[in-house]
Amino acid sequence: MNEFPFPKLLSFLESAADQVEFMRVAAEAGLGSSDVELAKLLLALQIYASIYARIPREIKAVHADAIAEIKRLRDEIEFLANRAESDAVKIGQWAEQIHRSLEATEPKQIAKVVHKRLLDDTITLLGGSIQVLKTAYGQIDTATDKMNEAAYHAAAGIDRWQALSLRRVWASAFCVSFLAAFVVLTGIWFVFLR
Repeated sequence: MNEFPFPKLLSFLESAADQVEFMRVAAEAGLGSSDVELAKLLLALQIYASIYARIPREIKAVHADAIAEIKRLRDEIEFLANRAESDAVKIGQWAEQIHRSLEATEPKQIAKVVHKRLLDDTITLLGGSIQVLKTAYGQIDTATDKMNEAAYHAAAGIDRWQALSLRRVWASAFCVSFLAAFVVLTGIWFVFLR
């Protein structure tokens, strides 16, 4: 058998069966190395033929998978429906037992039990809130202590500033008095003693 004239074109075909079919058809058509364009056309037709042959198989596989999934879902829904039905029967039985128990017991006892249960639930729920409140109170106390300390420092600063300002006023008054007395005495000295 002669060597196949288009070995590079074989790489475009995915399966060995498609490659063999392509070589067989090319040999039957009598294609030689100079018939490259016809070989490319034959290759395109072979690719389409392999795709069209593969598509029904893939559709059947997807269809089979879909049917299996639908059957699985149907079985699961049927199981859930049966379970819901049996749960409904159990709930009905429990309701009947509760009804008989309520008829047999005194309302005061039921009220006591419900009251105790509500108290317990309320204390449980408030337990977390109380803890949060304790933390918040602690943070408020810390902030208040810091604010008191800052207020103390501010008051001490204001007292120092007032003392300094008062000293400055007295020093200024003393200087002005001394200067006024000096000016008056100097004026008297110039006028009367000279």
